[in-house]
Amino acid sequence: MKAASRTMLVLAVELVACASWVAAQQPAKNEAQKPTTPKLTQPPSAPAKTTAEKPAPPANTAIVELLVPVNAVVYFGEQKMTQTGEVRRYESPPLEPGKVYVYKVKVTWPTAPGQKDFVIEHEFEVRANQTTKIDFRPLARPAQEVRPSRPSIFPRRPEGSGFFR
Repeated sequence: MKAASRTMLVLAVELVACASWVAAQQPAKNEAQKPTTPKLTQPPSAPAKTTAEKPAPPANTAIVELLVPVNAVVYFGEQKMTQTGEVRRYESPPLEPGKVYVYKVKVTWPTAPGQKDFVIEHEFEVRANQTTKIDFRPLARPAQEVRPSRPSIFPRRPEGSGFFR
């Protein structure tokens, strides 16, 4: 009996040591459940091509295309991006297929002299091998004057038929 209990004790100690080693090799539960969002990069500007073809993105990357006012400033997280123009295209590093990643973008642009800049923040999901397009331009358009859709309840009087003559 002594030999059997001693063998059991040795196996239990080895099992605990093995489990401790395995636990040390794996990330904590909170870290494993929280997807990390890789930084987006700005593709290098290449010389203009004569064809209208866009180069194919590398495998397992996500493309983010933002349509913004020309004078807008774009931030991903706290990183200020340097691209200019109305269409801005960003590329992620290779992503794990089937996994969802979340990016936070902040876009600002001047509204009018002497007024604060317009600021909008937006979170969106991306996946490997997909393009996400977001259009912020409608927010920059001035509000249109609203006119009533039905005529006034008071009819207009013909010219020259005023109450006072």
